[in-house]
Parts: sequence; C-alpha cells; structure tokens
Amino acid sequence: QLFDLLSDPYELKDISEDTANAAIIEDYKNKLQEILNPNVIDKKCREDQEKIISAFGGREKFSQDIVWKTSETPVPGEYIQ
Repeated sequence: QLFDLLSDPYELKDISEDTANAAIIEDYKNKLQEILNPNVIDKKCREDQEKIISAFGGREKFSQDIVWKTSETPVPGEYIQ
C-alpha cells in the first residue's frame, strides 16, 4: 500500500497501483530488501538453529532424546518423551 499523506491523511486511497508511482514502489521495495533480506534472515535463523541443536548434543542425540508423539508443536514447557 502507498498513500499520499499530504492529500490523504486518513489513508483512504491506496495509490500503489497507479503506474505513475511505480518508481516509488520499486525504491521502497529495494530499501526494504536491504533492511530485511529474506535470504540473509533465513541463513541467520538456520545458523541459530544449528547452535541450539549443537548445545543439546547434536542432531543425532537431539533426535533420540525427543520423540514427538504428534505432528503438532508441543505446548511451551511440555517435554514429550
């Protein structure tokens, strides 16, 4: 969504589909990509997950110690054995 806050302070008219604003939309997409690059974030999350798994003794030990009895995520604080 894109709004002209000077002429539309209540944000009632989305002007993002107007081709006259294509350069603005592209600029904001690029700025957002610089801040929140999904590839960088995914890599960081996977690295963090590996650190946590390693802290519990590695994948093999972690998999043997924890047996999920359902396909659902357990309630926080509940440990299923």
